[in-house]
Amino acid sequence: MRKRWKGVLITCGILAVLGAGMCVSAAAIGIDRSEIPSDFFPYVRWLHENDTEHHEKTGDTVYFKSFSGIQSLDIRAEAMKVEVKTSTDQSGQIRIDTRDVDTESELEVKKDGTKLVVRSEKERNNHWQDDSDATVIITVPKKIEFDKVKGYAGAGSIWFEEIRCEKLDLDVGAGAVEADTFSARKIEIECDAGSVELSRGNSPSDTDVSCNAGGITLELSGDRSEYDYKMKVSAGDISIDGESVASGLQENYDQDHGTGKKIKADCMAGSIEIVFK
Repeated sequence: MRKRWKGVLITCGILAVLGAGMCVSAAAIGIDRSEIPSDFFPYVRWLHENDTEHHEKTGDTVYFKSFSGIQSLDIRAEAMKVEVKTSTDQSGQIRIDTRDVDTESELEVKKDGTKLVVRSEKERNNHWQDDSDATVIITVPKKIEFDKVKGYAGAGSIWFEEIRCEKLDLDVGAGAVEADTFSARKIEIECDAGSVELSRGNSPSDTDVSCNAGGITLELSGDRSEYDYKMKVSAGDISIDGESVASGLQENYDQDHGTGKKIKADCMAGSIEIVFK
């Protein structure tokens, strides 16, 4: 009799551990804890707590902060939009506004010396939500020319109305970066599976782009003969002014015009397009 009860208790204990384990796993992958019945492990308090605070979406643009004395930008967009706009403001201040962003948990903005760091992260919570409206708006006076602009788009996006800097450094995961107008002496771009499209650019002296499975489009000023090229393709395609210069498997394109302006491109399986206007 005792052995039978002992076996029953052991079985119940094992089932209890398995049940709790499944609840832990469910919570970890994003199941709403409020859907767990209240009589299921009622004394395990955290199973029944729903610590997700939902930020009410209003669509309104809300002022956040302003900064002065900024010489470089460091922007990170994980899963929301970042818009960099220009203004005719003469104060020299850079203004941060938000739209449908919980600034307590989804946004980090700080001044590090003369560098402005903007980190926009959309935290994973227990409810699937449409985050397409979550936007950080950075307004830059038109007269400002930065020493360096660094942008990372994980699964989010960064859009520049106009950007002027000494060095432009872009890193894209599965997101997107666009610029309507840009000017930079040095450009570095790494694109994984996302896209980069820079329009109405200047004539940079040093351009280095790398693309895995995404797409990069650069619109530069001048003529293609004003640049020296060192390009390599593994399984993708590189084109200049609509002409494919390297495509397929393990093909290179090297041209030295002795101009000193360099364009280096490495394309794995995506596409790189360079257009001159």
